[in-house]
Amino acid sequence: MHYIVLDLEWNQSRDVRDSDPNLTFEIIEIGAVKLDEQLREVDRFEALIRPQVYRQLHDKIREITRMQMEELSGGRLFAEAAADFFSWCGTDYRLCTWGNLDLTELQKNIAYFRAENPLPWPLYYYDIQKLYGLQFDGKNSSKALETAVDELGLKKDVPFHRADADTYYTMRVMQQLDMDRLKKMISVDYYRLPAGREEELHLRFETYSKYVSRGFDNTEKAMRDREVLTTRCPYCGKNSRRRIPWFAAHSRSYLCGSTCIEHGWLRGKIRLRRHWSGKVYVVKTFRAASEEEIQELYVRQEEIRARRRIRRRHETGKQK
Repeated sequence: MHYIVLDLEWNQSRDVRDSDPNLTFEIIEIGAVKLDEQLREVDRFEALIRPQVYRQLHDKIREITRMQMEELSGGRLFAEAAADFFSWCGTDYRLCTWGNLDLTELQKNIAYFRAENPLPWPLYYYDIQKLYGLQFDGKNSSKALETAVDELGLKKDVPFHRADADTYYTMRVMQQLDMDRLKKMISVDYYRLPAGREEELHLRFETYSKYVSRGFDNTEKAMRDREVLTTRCPYCGKNSRRRIPWFAAHSRSYLCGSTCIEHGWLRGKIRLRRHWSGKVYVVKTFRAASEEEIQELYVRQEEIRARRRIRRRHETGKQK
């Protein structure tokens, strides 16, 4: 099995009014490094893409990447470059990216240009940004790649913000990670949602569980769904007893507290997300919680209820 470290650069419309709703970002460069299971470099892939939709570089893109349109005009068509990239990847590989945007934009470009998409579903990958945070910060942080390079004291040989350079630096950071320990913390891409209930994802990790729902027409339908509202223990998979019912912590997130007879207090979180198709889907996580964390949930729930009561009284007063 190989690790494929991938980075993409993309362009966009210089005027938002001229942006194609089906292709907000057009890929203009693909960079990748192939690593073996010991994280040793095996090969590299680079491709410049000739723009077909946005034929002028956005000022910010030109500033960050230092690209010129003359350089891109000699590039390849996206569909050809994508086909060569997947052929270069081989048949047994795991994609690795810095953050969670590249794979979504890659698949949007594949769909727009009607290229072949050989990526499997579910699409599992390694988010090196997340893994870096887990190892060095003890949490899923969102640090910039250059920040991680600086914190690790790695030599900066080439300028950032070109696909070949950023794959090189992502590889260097990845080589500092304990992948034997972290590789179980795999991520799943959400470009394609489960087609129905039978495809919904129920993932179990060492310290938490994750559920990814199919798409719903709106938030109300999602939050009435029985599977969305279940409170299963992430360790034994049995239904836990809800002690703090699901409550809205923000406009698109809900929290709850429950107890498992075998594993004690649990804390659940629902994140409602808007898919590019317009559907709403749910990412729900459950993990163990301390009594202090549960007490904080109680307090937070009461504070939210109190604010709502005050708002309702204020609105009622206005109506009078």
